[in-house]
Amino acid sequence: MWIDQRRIIAIAIVVALLMGAAPNAARAESGGDEGHNPMVYVGVVLTNIVYFPTKVVFSVLGGITGTLAYAVTIGDVQTTQAIWDSACRGTYVVNPAMLEGKEEIHFRGP
Repeated sequence: MWIDQRRIIAIAIVVALLMGAAPNAARAESGGDEGHNPMVYVGVVLTNIVYFPTKVVFSVLGGITGTLAYAVTIGDVQTTQAIWDSACRGTYVVNPAMLEGKEEIHFRGP
């Protein structure tokens, strides 16, 4: 059990370091000034470890619920589409700008 937790932490650190290197390389090429604090990248990785699986489960359950609604309403496409849009659209991955408050996070779709 402890080995799995250590492995997850090590992977999170490596991903955070790689994410920190990529924007700096892109900024150097484009001449832009969108640098983020390296701790923001650590926060992004740690947030996405919880956020992404939660969003995927929510979307799958919404897809199932929409399908059941279609069957129960005998083919009401508007109800089904409203459920699917709400559950399956939105933000799946949090990025640095979202953690800094520059962009919004939309767990549910429009």
